[in-house]
Amino acid sequence: MKSPIAFVLSITLVLIFQSHAASEVKLTEQEYAEVNLSLVDTHILPRYAHLSAKLEQFEVSVSEFCSENPSTDLESVRQKYHQAMDAWMGIEHIRFGPVELFMRSFRFFFWPQSRGKVVEQLQELAASIDQFTEDPSQFSTTSVSVQGLLAAEALLFRSEQFSSSLKAGDTGCAMLSTIAKNMSTIAEEVITDWSGGIMHFRSETQNPGSDDALYENHQEVTAILFKSLHDELQLITEVKMRPVLGKAIDSAHPELAESRPSERSLRNIASNLEALQAMYTGESGVGLSQLVSKSDIELDELMHKAFNATVKNARSFELPLEVVAVSAEQRPQADKLFLQVRALRQIVRQRLASALSMRIGFNTLDGD
Repeated sequence: MKSPIAFVLSITLVLIFQSHAASEVKLTEQEYAEVNLSLVDTHILPRYAHLSAKLEQFEVSVSEFCSENPSTDLESVRQKYHQAMDAWMGIEHIRFGPVELFMRSFRFFFWPQSRGKVVEQLQELAASIDQFTEDPSQFSTTSVSVQGLLAAEALLFRSEQFSSSLKAGDTGCAMLSTIAKNMSTIAEEVITDWSGGIMHFRSETQNPGSDDALYENHQEVTAILFKSLHDELQLITEVKMRPVLGKAIDSAHPELAESRPSERSLRNIASNLEALQAMYTGESGVGLSQLVSKSDIELDELMHKAFNATVKNARSFELPLEVVAVSAEQRPQADKLFLQVRALRQIVRQRLASALSMRIGFNTLDGD
């Protein structure tokens, strides 16, 4: 028998799919182009700039903490880490463009493939860290699992393994400093390749169609943005939540939660959802919503309501998912969030694709 929450949401989905089809409005290339330009200039580039700024602040904080005469404490460094992680979770959904090159996305954040591997590989890195402090440029050739935010998290929050060695001249500080510098460098490279450099991805998204262009037309660029929205919702349900929650409390796996050492698993999800909502509504009022409202105004209203309710629920948790998943009192709220995100993903896949005139099949969406 379905729970009351599951029953209500299943009925909601039935109503969604039985509602009228999107009107036969033909979106123009100019309309796609306007939204693409706005999302690149007001959503993607500012969020990468924000990430770069927060990673630079984190690097400075680590440097101050690891100096011979520290001018900051461990808790302050941890707060800078949280700010950097918030910034990454706010742009994680953008998996196309410069972040795809040179494994930059994985070097920022390699999960869940790295479950259980980060500490092990950091311990291996400790034996060779001197060569990277002497030549930081070579650090990019190491395992991706020790180059980014999860490695920094392990050093900062796994006190039993590393925190005791976080002081000037010690291996822990040498690794943390190298990792912080590496992430700051990667962020700068991503911005360079979006705004100029050899690739100039901003220009590529705004000038599709030439013989050597990356994209055939403006609609294709919008399709990639749409896919970013869908795939992040899928990541939240199928990777960040379902394995942790299981089917019930007695089958939950809290050890599989994202960001367990820093206890920010649900904070990550809330940041993800807020970023997706911003891409849909538009940071300055021009987002995917502008296209949807032209072809299916009821769907646009539904999307706004669904995002508002889902984000509100995600932000209401005070404890991380690994705790909530096994709490008889709070578990229903987590189940509700999972079903809200799953319902939102179904709306995106079934109705939003049609409203945007996207002909996207199973293989494109799921990477098969």
